[in-house]
Amino acid sequence: MISKKEVANQYNSLAEDYEERYQSEIRARIRNDIIFFTLKEIIAGRKCTILDAAGGTGFYSIPLVAKGQEVIILDLSKGMLLKARDKLRAEKIETVLGDAENIGFSNGAFDVVLCHLALCHFPEPIKALKEFQRVLRKDGVLSLIVENKAFFSIIEAFRGNIDEALKRLNSKELFVNIGELPRIRTFEKRELINMCSGAGLKAIKTMGLGVLTDYLQACRKETLEENKELKRLEKKLAETEDWTAIGRFLFSICKRSDENPR
Repeated sequence: MISKKEVANQYNSLAEDYEERYQSEIRARIRNDIIFFTLKEIIAGRKCTILDAAGGTGFYSIPLVAKGQEVIILDLSKGMLLKARDKLRAEKIETVLGDAENIGFSNGAFDVVLCHLALCHFPEPIKALKEFQRVLRKDGVLSLIVENKAFFSIIEAFRGNIDEALKRLNSKELFVNIGELPRIRTFEKRELINMCSGAGLKAIKTMGLGVLTDYLQACRKETLEENKELKRLEKKLAETEDWTAIGRFLFSICKRSDENPR
Protein backbone atom coordinates (compact mmCIF):
# COMPACT_ATOMS: atom_id res chain seq x y z
CA MET A 1 0.00 0.00 0.00
CA ILE A 2 1.29 3.48 -0.85
CA SER A 3 1.89 6.06 1.87
CA LYS A 4 -0.67 8.61 3.02
CA LYS A 5 1.50 11.38 1.61
CA GLU A 6 1.50 9.73 -1.81
CA VAL A 7 -2.29 9.29 -1.68
CA ALA A 8 -2.71 12.99 -0.81
CA ASN A 9 -0.39 14.05 -3.62
CA GLN A 10 -2.23 11.93 -6.19
CA TYR A 11 -5.59 13.40 -5.18
CA ASN A 12 -4.09 16.90 -5.27
CA SER A 13 -3.26 16.28 -8.93
CA LEU A 14 -6.78 14.94 -9.63
CA ALA A 15 -8.72 17.58 -7.71
CA GLU A 16 -9.43 20.02 -10.53
CA ASP A 17 -11.57 17.65 -12.61
CA TYR A 18 -12.12 14.75 -10.18
CA GLU A 19 -15.93 14.94 -10.13
CA GLU A 20 -16.22 15.33 -13.89
CA ARG A 21 -14.05 12.26 -14.44
CA TYR A 22 -15.38 9.94 -11.74
CA GLN A 23 -18.92 11.08 -10.91
CA SER A 24 -20.47 12.03 -14.26
CA GLU A 25 -21.09 8.71 -16.04
CA ILE A 26 -24.59 7.19 -16.12
CA ARG A 27 -23.57 4.36 -13.79
CA ALA A 28 -22.22 6.90 -11.27
CA ARG A 29 -25.41 8.96 -11.50
CA ILE A 30 -27.58 5.90 -10.88
CA ARG A 31 -25.36 4.87 -7.97
CA ASN A 32 -25.48 8.35 -6.48
CA ASP A 33 -29.27 8.53 -6.72
CA ILE A 34 -29.39 5.48 -4.43
CA ILE A 35 -26.81 6.96 -2.07
CA PHE A 36 -28.53 10.32 -1.72
CA PHE A 37 -31.93 8.67 -1.27
CA THR A 38 -30.47 6.52 1.53
CA LEU A 39 -28.81 9.52 3.21
CA LYS A 40 -32.15 11.32 3.14
CA GLU A 41 -33.72 8.34 4.94
CA ILE A 42 -30.93 8.34 7.54
CA ILE A 43 -31.31 12.01 8.35
CA ALA A 44 -35.11 11.95 8.06
CA GLY A 45 -35.67 15.67 8.56
CA ARG A 46 -33.34 16.00 11.56
CA LYS A 47 -30.66 18.64 11.79
CA CYS A 48 -27.39 16.74 12.19
CA THR A 49 -23.74 17.42 12.76
CA ILE A 50 -21.95 15.43 10.05
CA LEU A 51 -18.32 14.47 9.56
CA ASP A 52 -17.39 13.70 5.96
CA ALA A 53 -14.27 11.62 6.63
CA ALA A 54 -11.82 11.73 3.71
CA GLY A 55 -14.62 13.66 2.02
CA GLY A 56 -12.52 15.25 -0.72
CA THR A 57 -14.49 17.77 -2.77
CA GLY A 58 -17.59 17.29 -0.62
CA PHE A 59 -19.54 15.63 -3.42
CA TYR A 60 -21.73 13.72 -0.95
CA SER A 61 -21.81 16.19 1.94
CA ILE A 62 -22.18 19.61 0.33
CA PRO A 63 -25.74 18.85 -0.90
CA LEU A 64 -26.56 18.16 2.77
CA VAL A 65 -25.18 21.58 3.74
CA ALA A 66 -27.55 23.11 1.21
CA LYS A 67 -30.40 21.45 3.13
CA GLY A 68 -29.37 22.99 6.45
CA GLN A 69 -27.06 20.28 7.81
CA GLU A 70 -23.84 21.17 9.63
CA VAL A 71 -20.92 19.48 7.87
CA ILE A 72 -17.19 19.25 8.42
CA ILE A 73 -15.08 17.79 5.61
CA LEU A 74 -11.88 16.08 6.74
CA ASP A 75 -9.27 15.13 4.14
CA LEU A 76 -5.53 14.72 3.64
CA SER A 77 -5.60 16.44 0.23
CA LYS A 78 -5.34 20.23 0.20
CA GLY A 79 -6.37 20.30 -3.45
CA MET A 80 -9.59 18.38 -2.86
CA LEU A 81 -10.51 20.61 0.09
CA LEU A 82 -9.90 23.74 -1.99
CA LYS A 83 -12.38 22.43 -4.56
CA ALA A 84 -14.89 21.83 -1.76
CA ARG A 85 -14.52 25.45 -0.58
CA ASP A 86 -15.01 26.70 -4.12
CA LYS A 87 -18.42 25.05 -4.32
CA LEU A 88 -20.00 26.99 -1.44
CA ARG A 89 -19.24 30.18 0.45
CA ALA A 90 -16.51 29.59 3.02
CA GLU A 91 -18.76 30.44 5.97
CA LYS A 92 -21.22 27.69 5.05
CA ILE A 93 -18.83 24.75 5.31
CA GLU A 94 -15.81 23.86 7.41
CA THR A 95 -12.88 21.96 5.91
CA VAL A 96 -10.13 20.37 7.96
CA LEU A 97 -6.82 19.06 6.68
CA GLY A 98 -6.39 15.85 8.63
CA ASP A 99 -6.20 12.08 8.91
CA ALA A 100 -9.30 9.89 9.30
CA GLU A 101 -7.26 7.37 11.28
CA ASN A 102 -6.50 10.08 13.85
CA ILE A 103 -9.53 12.35 14.00
CA GLY A 104 -8.96 15.49 16.05
CA PHE A 105 -12.49 15.76 17.43
CA SER A 106 -13.88 14.82 20.83
CA ASN A 107 -15.84 11.68 21.66
CA GLY A 108 -19.46 11.79 20.51
CA ALA A 109 -19.05 14.95 18.44
CA PHE A 110 -21.15 13.85 15.44
CA ASP A 111 -24.58 12.46 14.64
CA VAL A 112 -23.46 11.07 11.28
CA VAL A 113 -20.12 10.10 9.77
CA LEU A 114 -19.73 9.62 6.02
CA CYS A 115 -16.83 7.61 4.65
CA HIS A 116 -17.48 7.09 0.97
CA LEU A 117 -14.89 5.44 -1.30
CA ALA A 118 -12.03 6.19 1.09
CA LEU A 119 -11.54 3.24 3.46
CA CYS A 120 -9.65 1.60 0.59
CA HIS A 121 -6.76 4.02 1.11
CA PHE A 122 -6.30 3.64 4.87
CA PRO A 123 -3.27 1.59 5.98
CA GLU A 124 -5.26 0.49 9.05
CA PRO A 125 -8.97 0.49 8.14
CA ILE A 126 -10.01 -0.98 11.50
CA LYS A 127 -8.29 1.96 13.21
CA ALA A 128 -10.33 4.38 11.11
CA LEU A 129 -13.55 2.51 11.90
CA LYS A 130 -12.78 2.73 15.63
CA GLU A 131 -12.24 6.45 15.23
CA PHE A 132 -15.62 6.78 13.50
CA GLN A 133 -17.23 4.88 16.38
CA ARG A 134 -15.50 7.13 18.92
CA VAL A 135 -16.64 10.43 17.40
CA LEU A 136 -20.23 9.24 16.86
CA ARG A 137 -22.87 10.04 19.45
CA LYS A 138 -24.91 7.25 21.00
CA ASP A 139 -27.05 5.76 18.21
CA GLY A 140 -25.01 7.76 15.70
CA VAL A 141 -24.86 6.48 12.11
CA LEU A 142 -21.95 5.67 9.81
CA SER A 143 -22.51 5.67 6.04
CA LEU A 144 -19.72 3.56 4.55
CA ILE A 145 -18.97 2.75 0.91
CA VAL A 146 -16.10 0.49 -0.17
CA GLU A 147 -14.90 -1.28 -3.30
CA ASN A 148 -16.12 -4.89 -3.50
CA LYS A 149 -13.57 -7.68 -3.95
CA ALA A 150 -16.18 -9.96 -5.54
CA PHE A 151 -16.81 -7.54 -8.40
CA PHE A 152 -13.14 -7.22 -9.29
CA SER A 153 -12.85 -11.01 -9.30
CA ILE A 154 -16.01 -11.76 -11.31
CA ILE A 155 -15.34 -9.09 -13.92
CA GLU A 156 -12.10 -10.85 -14.87
CA ALA A 157 -14.13 -13.99 -15.61
CA PHE A 158 -16.46 -11.91 -17.81
CA ARG A 159 -13.37 -10.80 -19.73
CA GLY A 160 -12.26 -14.40 -20.19
CA ASN A 161 -9.45 -14.27 -17.61
CA ILE A 162 -10.55 -17.26 -15.54
CA ASP A 163 -7.18 -17.88 -13.88
CA GLU A 164 -6.96 -14.24 -12.80
CA ALA A 165 -10.54 -14.34 -11.50
CA LEU A 166 -9.71 -17.35 -9.30
CA LYS A 167 -6.47 -15.77 -8.14
CA ARG A 168 -8.27 -12.59 -7.11
CA LEU A 169 -11.11 -14.45 -5.42
CA ASN A 170 -8.69 -16.58 -3.39
CA SER A 171 -6.40 -13.71 -2.37
CA LYS A 172 -6.45 -12.71 1.29
CA GLU A 173 -6.38 -9.02 0.35
CA LEU A 174 -6.98 -7.69 -3.16
CA PHE A 175 -5.57 -4.36 -4.34
CA VAL A 176 -6.52 -2.97 -7.75
CA ASN A 177 -5.66 -0.04 -9.99
CA ILE A 178 -8.47 2.16 -11.33
CA GLY A 179 -7.57 4.91 -13.77
CA GLU A 180 -5.27 7.46 -12.16
CA LEU A 181 -6.58 6.86 -8.65
CA PRO A 182 -4.18 5.65 -5.95
CA ARG A 183 -4.01 1.86 -5.61
CA ILE A 184 -7.24 0.65 -3.98
CA ARG A 185 -7.90 -2.09 -1.44
CA THR A 186 -11.11 -4.06 -1.93
CA PHE A 187 -13.28 -5.70 0.74
CA GLU A 188 -15.61 -8.69 0.96
CA LYS A 189 -19.11 -8.18 2.33
CA ARG A 190 -18.68 -10.45 5.37
CA GLU A 191 -15.22 -9.04 6.03
CA LEU A 192 -16.60 -5.50 6.06
CA ILE A 193 -19.44 -6.36 8.43
CA ASN A 194 -17.03 -8.15 10.78
CA MET A 195 -14.58 -5.24 10.75
CA CYS A 196 -17.38 -2.84 11.64
CA SER A 197 -18.53 -5.13 14.44
CA GLY A 198 -14.98 -5.29 15.81
CA ALA A 199 -14.94 -1.50 15.88
CA GLY A 200 -18.19 -1.21 17.85
CA LEU A 201 -20.37 -0.53 14.81
CA LYS A 202 -23.39 -2.65 13.89
CA ALA A 203 -24.21 -2.92 10.18
CA ILE A 204 -27.99 -2.53 10.01
CA LYS A 205 -28.21 -2.48 6.21
CA THR A 206 -25.74 -3.39 3.46
CA MET A 207 -26.54 -2.77 -0.19
CA GLY A 208 -24.72 -3.46 -3.43
CA LEU A 209 -24.10 -0.54 -5.79
CA GLY A 210 -23.48 -1.19 -9.46
CA VAL A 211 -24.95 -4.70 -9.32
CA LEU A 212 -25.89 -4.43 -13.00
CA THR A 213 -24.62 -1.20 -14.58
CA ASP A 214 -20.93 -1.65 -13.81
CA TYR A 215 -20.93 -5.16 -15.29
CA LEU A 216 -22.78 -3.93 -18.38
CA GLN A 217 -20.36 -1.05 -18.88
CA ALA A 218 -17.32 -3.28 -18.41
CA CYS A 219 -18.56 -5.70 -21.09
CA ARG A 220 -19.64 -3.11 -23.69
CA LYS A 221 -17.72 -0.71 -25.88
CA GLU A 222 -20.42 1.94 -26.03
CA THR A 223 -21.52 4.06 -23.08
CA LEU A 224 -24.72 3.07 -21.29
CA GLU A 225 -27.78 5.18 -22.03
CA GLU A 226 -29.81 6.55 -19.13
CA ASN A 227 -33.38 5.34 -18.75
CA LYS A 228 -35.93 4.98 -15.95
CA GLU A 229 -36.20 1.20 -16.22
CA LEU A 230 -32.44 0.76 -15.73
CA LYS A 231 -32.58 3.00 -12.67
CA ARG A 232 -35.49 1.03 -11.20
CA LEU A 233 -33.75 -2.29 -11.84
CA GLU A 234 -30.47 -1.13 -10.32
CA LYS A 235 -32.24 0.17 -7.21
CA LYS A 236 -34.15 -3.12 -6.83
CA LEU A 237 -30.97 -5.19 -7.13
CA ALA A 238 -29.12 -2.90 -4.73
CA GLU A 239 -31.66 -3.63 -2.00
CA THR A 240 -32.04 -7.38 -2.69
CA GLU A 241 -29.81 -9.34 -0.32
CA ASP A 242 -29.07 -12.15 -2.78
CA TRP A 243 -27.51 -9.62 -5.18
CA THR A 244 -25.77 -7.16 -2.86
CA ALA A 245 -22.60 -9.26 -2.50
CA ILE A 246 -21.62 -8.86 -6.18
CA GLY A 247 -22.13 -5.10 -6.60
CA ARG A 248 -19.27 -2.87 -7.75
CA PHE A 249 -19.43 -1.23 -4.32
CA LEU A 250 -20.70 -2.27 -0.89
CA PHE A 251 -22.79 0.39 0.87
CA SER A 252 -23.22 -0.23 4.60
CA ILE A 253 -25.28 1.78 7.07
CA CYS A 254 -23.92 1.15 10.56
CA LYS A 255 -25.02 2.32 14.00
CA ARG A 256 -22.75 2.88 16.93
CA SER A 257 -23.33 -0.01 19.32
CA ASP A 258 -23.03 0.05 23.10
CA GLU A 259 -20.28 -2.57 22.96
CA ASN A 260 -16.67 -1.47 23.37
CA PRO A 261 -14.49 -1.99 20.28
CA ARG A 262 -12.26 -5.03 20.47
